[in-house]
Amino acid sequence: MKSEVKNTNKKLNENLILNRTFYRVTKTDSIDILYHYCNASINTIKVFKDSIWEDFGQEDYTMLVNKINSNEEQISFLGKPNQVTPEKLYTFKLNNKANGYWYINNKVFIDSLSIDKIKQYKEPDSECF
Repeated sequence: MKSEVKNTNKKLNENLILNRTFYRVTKTDSIDILYHYCNASINTIKVFKDSIWEDFGQEDYTMLVNKINSNEEQISFLGKPNQVTPEKLYTFKLNNKANGYWYINNKVFIDSLSIDKIKQYKEPDSECF
């Protein structure tokens, strides 16, 4: 999928993603879906002014944001999940404004405001065990 972002000397505004929720998109041969794995939630990222919360399906963590940078291509958040782990960087690049797609750390996510534009599929329990 080709990126549609080509701003003219304008920085992306952090307000585009603050207080938003993003869901990881699974690409198949024919369509993009939100795939619910066995007894796990979809990889989800929630962005707040001072923190980012990420749910990996069965585990989650919160990163406190130390610094926000933005330019015409991306918005970056730098912070630490806790005292022991190194700093982590989240980069958000708008992929397709029309369908709400974003690249977050080079993975495709969809904004919760556009979630009705994508199908959801739950893995049948019979395939889980």
